[in-house]
Amino acid sequence: MASISKHGEEASPGMIARMRRSANEIWMEWLRVTKPNHNDTTRMAMAVLGVVIVFTLWLAVLDAILSFGITAIENRFNLKP
Repeated sequence: MASISKHGEEASPGMIARMRRSANEIWMEWLRVTKPNHNDTTRMAMAVLGVVIVFTLWLAVLDAILSFGITAIENRFNLKP
């Protein structure tokens, strides 16, 4: 199956091979530039771990505050069954 270029002429197999090589080179360069190294991966893992720890502590504090508040309200108004 022959490819037709934008100018209407048929693309030769050599032209198609050059285009594929060019696209492959661009793709490889993109991977080389965007692939994170070990330090980037470690930094991101530590950031995610830090966020998880902060949110866990935040939930623990909220739970303690709510438990204390509910217990105080129950004791104040004698709401225990």
